[in-house]
Amino acid sequence: MTLRQALGTALVAAALLVPTRPALAADPCFDVRVEYLGRTYYGNIGGVQYWTWNYKVIGETCLNRGLSHWVLGLCQNYWALVRNISTTSTDNSDPPEGTLTTYTTAIGLDPTTAESGIKWNSASGNQLNKVNEYDTFSFVSPGEENLMGVAWAAKGATLVEHGTTIGPSCSPVPVETTTWTKVKARFGN
Repeated sequence: MTLRQALGTALVAAALLVPTRPALAADPCFDVRVEYLGRTYYGNIGGVQYWTWNYKVIGETCLNRGLSHWVLGLCQNYWALVRNISTTSTDNSDPPEGTLTTYTTAIGLDPTTAESGIKWNSASGNQLNKVNEYDTFSFVSPGEENLMGVAWAAKGATLVEHGTTIGPSCSPVPVETTTWTKVKARFGN
């Protein structure tokens, strides 16, 4: 064996003895935003105007943890008035994993995010877990648009993100205490 061959063999052997570092996993990240899509008139129930409120939760710049749940802040005086909370979302942004996601819902305080309001829990289907993937949500409630913003929180694994969006204001819910007949009678009609 020549000196060059011996040196080459020694370098290969030395390289084999150097411990290799395992590939590092990506740091956990969870980045979503809640987008207000608007509200549409639902109807007058007991003298109170109700609206259908619509939202989209979108995966942002870094998302390698799936959406566990999210909470839209809602004042406690509205909790008993909320109805028709959506439980499914059709998302065509990730067809290989399916287009339907189902959610369970609850109203109250979520201890893991410290946010109170309407909570949507991922139940089954195509979990929101990719950048630009989205799910849509809606519910019916009274309330004026709070352009200053309402709080929201979202959780993926152990990561929690907070933000604000437009939603129902905390103004007192109007209560109808009289009838149209009584109002007309006041004016002699």
